[in-house]
Amino acid sequence: MRVYKVSIKSQFKHLWSLIFIIVIFPFIGYQFGLYKMDSPDEKSIVEVLLFVISVLTIPLITLHINHLLNSVNICVEVNFVEGVIRYTNPEGITEFRKEDVDFVINVKSIPLAENRLPILPWDVYNYALIKLKSGREIKISSLLIDQFDKQIGIGKISVKKSFYPWIE
Repeated sequence: MRVYKVSIKSQFKHLWSLIFIIVIFPFIGYQFGLYKMDSPDEKSIVEVLLFVISVLTIPLITLHINHLLNSVNICVEVNFVEGVIRYTNPEGITEFRKEDVDFVINVKSIPLAENRLPILPWDVYNYALIKLKSGREIKISSLLIDQFDKQIGIGKISVKKSFYPWIE
C-alpha cells in the first residue's frame, strides 16, 4: 500500500524554480545588465528585474496556493495489489476500485503533457480529475500524486493540455 500526502519534498519539487527566480536570477540579470550596457543605469536594470521577477513569481505562488488549498488535509492510499484507492478528506472517506472509475482527466501544462522540458516555473503543476460512476468527482493535485497518469494504473486516463493548470 502506498500513502500519498502533501510533504515538504513535494512542495520543494514544485517550488525549486522560485528559489532560482528570487536568488540567482537577479544576480545574473544584474551582472548581465552591467556587462551589456555601455553606460549602465542601475535603476533601470533593477526595475526590469523586478518586473520580470513579479511576472514569474506571482502566478507561481498563486498556483501553488491553489494546489495546496486543494490538497491540505487529504490523504490518498493506493493498494496496488487489491486495486483499491481510498481518498480521505475532511468530509469523509471515499473508497473505490479501478472499475468504479468512469474516466480520469489529467490536466497538465503543455510541456509536461508533451514530455518536454518545463519552460515556465508553473509547468510542473498538474492535477487529475477523477469522475466515478456514482457521479462523485475527486481532484488530486500534483502536490499529492505527481503525474497521476504515470503513477496510478487506471486505464481510462486522458490528458488535457493547459497553459496554467488551475484547479477549479
